[in-house]
Amino acid sequence: MRTVRTVCKTPYRIALSLALLWLLAAAPVSAQVGYSATITKTSQYTAPLCPGSEITYQVVLTNTSASTTPSLPATIIDPLPANVTYVAGSATGGAIYNAGLKRIEWSGNLSPLAPNNQATITFRVRVNAGVANGAAINNTATGTLVRVPPVQVQAAANDTVICATATPTRTPTRTPTATTRPTRTPTRTPTPTSSRPTRTPTPTATPRPTSTPRPTSTRTPTATPTKTPAPIDLIADKLEIVQTVQDLNNSVRLVANKRTFVRLHVHSTGNAAITTASLWVVPYGGGLPFTLKPINAPVGLIVVRPSPDRAMLNHAFLFELPNGAKEGGVFLTGTVNPAPHNVVETKYDNNVISQSISFEPVPPVTVKIVRYGYYWQGTTYYPPVSDVFQMASWLQRAFPLSKLNLSWAKLEGGMAIMDPVLGLLSPTCLKVNQILDFQYRFLQAPNGAHYYGMVDDAGVWMRGCSVVPSFVASGPTGLSSNFSPWYTEPRYGDWYGAHEMSHSYGRRHVACSGNELNPDLVYPHPNGRISPALFGNSAIYGFDSKTKAIYDPSWTDVMTYCPNEWISDYTYEALMDYFQSNPVSAAADRSVLNPTDRLLVIGSIISATGQISVSLQPLLVFPDSGDLDPRIPGPYAIVLRSSAGTELARYPFTPDPVEGGPRSGEEDRNVDALAISELAPYVAGSNRVDIEGPGGALLKSVTAGANPPTVTLLAPNGGELLTGDPITVTWTASDSDNDPLTFFIQYSADNGATWRLVGQNITATNAALPAENLPGGVQARLRVWVSDGIHTASDTSDAPFTVPNRIPTAEITTPSGPITIVLSQTLSLEGLAYDIDTGTMDDSQLSWTSDRDGLLGNGAEVAISTLSTGTHTITFRADDGQGGVATDSIQVTVVADPSEIIIPNGLSVTPAKILFDPAKGMTSVRLAIDNQNLLNPIDWQVPTMPAWVELSAINGQTSDEITVHFNDSGLPPGEYTGLISFTSAAAPGERVTVQVQARVSQRHYLPLLLR
Repeated sequence: MRTVRTVCKTPYRIALSLALLWLLAAAPVSAQVGYSATITKTSQYTAPLCPGSEITYQVVLTNTSASTTPSLPATIIDPLPANVTYVAGSATGGAIYNAGLKRIEWSGNLSPLAPNNQATITFRVRVNAGVANGAAINNTATGTLVRVPPVQVQAAANDTVICATATPTRTPTRTPTATTRPTRTPTRTPTPTSSRPTRTPTPTATPRPTSTPRPTSTRTPTATPTKTPAPIDLIADKLEIVQTVQDLNNSVRLVANKRTFVRLHVHSTGNAAITTASLWVVPYGGGLPFTLKPINAPVGLIVVRPSPDRAMLNHAFLFELPNGAKEGGVFLTGTVNPAPHNVVETKYDNNVISQSISFEPVPPVTVKIVRYGYYWQGTTYYPPVSDVFQMASWLQRAFPLSKLNLSWAKLEGGMAIMDPVLGLLSPTCLKVNQILDFQYRFLQAPNGAHYYGMVDDAGVWMRGCSVVPSFVASGPTGLSSNFSPWYTEPRYGDWYGAHEMSHSYGRRHVACSGNELNPDLVYPHPNGRISPALFGNSAIYGFDSKTKAIYDPSWTDVMTYCPNEWISDYTYEALMDYFQSNPVSAAADRSVLNPTDRLLVIGSIISATGQISVSLQPLLVFPDSGDLDPRIPGPYAIVLRSSAGTELARYPFTPDPVEGGPRSGEEDRNVDALAISELAPYVAGSNRVDIEGPGGALLKSVTAGANPPTVTLLAPNGGELLTGDPITVTWTASDSDNDPLTFFIQYSADNGATWRLVGQNITATNAALPAENLPGGVQARLRVWVSDGIHTASDTSDAPFTVPNRIPTAEITTPSGPITIVLSQTLSLEGLAYDIDTGTMDDSQLSWTSDRDGLLGNGAEVAISTLSTGTHTITFRADDGQGGVATDSIQVTVVADPSEIIIPNGLSVTPAKILFDPAKGMTSVRLAIDNQNLLNPIDWQVPTMPAWVELSAINGQTSDEITVHFNDSGLPPGEYTGLISFTSAAAPGERVTVQVQARVSQRHYLPLLLR
């Protein structure tokens, strides 16, 4: 019997520089002191070693850390070598055999003190029939003490098949075409760099395809490789952990429990090769380590290229971290071409790279979106509810948050007013924001919640605006083709809303077009880009978790006025700081700040052509109200006076300045305006309120008679069951001074414990309220407020009435239909659940279940990598706890063998959208053309493309790359859009298009900023 024993006392060499960089950034050097481990591995067999022989392996992992260190979770991972098969049931010592990954796994806790400091496992393998004499059987085990950073050690047992009766050497049956691509005769200038370089098309390339492709453009297919393929080495370069934006240094912070993706960047030193990869995940929080397979569609294979392009999704392996691996610290190890190595390489020790990461908690973010309606030329316009969900999705994907608490309401804003000279007078963002601000301060909204007014542009177009910072913002929505042709979604209200909401979270404009007023002077990246550099490790790329789109460094920040907007690391981390520092709290928390009767003064001060005008919302007195924000004294003042003009109180304040940009169709001009939002202590006997400017100049005066008004609520007044839509409310009111009266309606679903504003600025004595604004409740009440301009009175329902509970909605949005995945691939499940009574539902009210595996998780999003093989019916369930239940289901099939998935031929061309801007040097882009079935090369052609586009080739064979060049010669200034079409005879009837946008010069439609 022969025994081979190896011992390793030093950490396994895996990306030492990255681990060291992480250590210097995240932990003191002293944290390493005292931690160490050893591992031994032996192999035993009865000589001679022949096909059919059994080998017994023993692995011993010992925690040799200092005795003062704590017990640590530990793992042993031992992939089976090539040429052998596991002997079923032979694993001992708590080890298991992972058939899907073909490896032995063990996990447990190891103390630094004997006898609990050691783990010993054994298992047996059998040499496969037909293995040639002299074949190597090399087996390596890796042991890990799971901590930050981990202690990792490795040991190997290497044996050789030497049989007394030599097994004849057989001709290898592996077909290189499945894994390698022979070098084709180049027809274009090769690309020297891997980070989105610009390649120069061959001068003789045909700029446009003709109906009959020119013979000179057709390259001779060489799909069959030579008998002796060139030597190849696949190298793992970087692990990029991305949620929204990231560089290759992983410098952008990560949000706990937000969708998180890992890109394993690799390249080949020889020909291209088709292979797969694996990602080993070790949670530091105590969870068991596990291995993921790539989610690159459809079976986790990619073509590993000599010069990959980071902007191409499938030039890198893509993994998604499942639930349980997106909080605290996590250690990741990526391996390209893992054992048993379907691609034969010259060496394998550079196939592995590791990275430690950590996640930061971010409190839930609360947003209420108000669908603001208006009447114009015989039609009433409201934004569709789908625009609300689209904006919420954009915020969820792009903003640094994991939980978005969303609600919406519907508000009728009256007649739109258009002046032939001054333009749109109503609705304006100033007016909408005043109404929202009034709601926020009158509503008992959660402290820190933000309101957004959405206005459809189908009738009139309203620019957006927001105070920086504030709690309210507003902006337009509508067809992208009418406003932002660069945007691939049909409607643009999502990114526009994110722009205005970012203002409310304290973000200023970012300079890009040159028209942004008062931009952030410390924004670090040039030309408003999302990245400091276009190439290299510091280049920042955007990533959209919904579409898997990758946005290259030339994309601009959402706070610019330029096209192609995503979010930069600068804006992302600034928002993250804001959310962490301003958590949403209960409304009652803010009412304790200096409670007293307060006068709500909301409006704006506008200066135009030397004239100053003040617009105010109706004034109201709130009894026993706390101040929301400490007042900042300034040159303006709210002055309370008696009927005789005697000054009773003076409250100096500082309004928020408003800055505007050029408006559509007009000469550039600034809008000078100031926003007023104050809760001033009220003094009894105040019958006149003055707004004074610098030097005491009187800007606005509001008067009312000495007698307060009265109001009586008639219906609903108690005992009713309200099932209709709309819900009609009636009341009576009077004022002995004959002052004009304005009414406001509040609603409570909990017998007056909390209130929401459901009607405002009403001048009649009745109102029709949208039922969607009134949550269900059996203890519902209404309260009507009246103002004579200053004085206030109210009346509440005499008894509770009932608004029936509404059933929530539940819809699975991801996957969009039945899907088949491979075992250990991460399946992302996303659902849209909404309760009109409460808004976004709590995670505990949402569940995902499998008819095979049971409960999968809770919440609107669940990512899982442990589904068992077979066909699952996965159900998304929303339960409001009041008897309202909604469900949606989808079918998911999990296979252990990727070959079970039938992959049809079909072209895949990336990126799907390209932008040219010669002024910024953006004149060439590289496209990757692949067959969805990577193992089957197919021909491709370009039948149509814009006249101002030139291609380095108009036909070829997958996998392929071409350069697209923008030829602006003779083009007048303007915006150009078009499509490049790709077809293949192997996929009849299918056409893949790439959207092309070119900008010679452009005029921007600018939002308005209130600072």
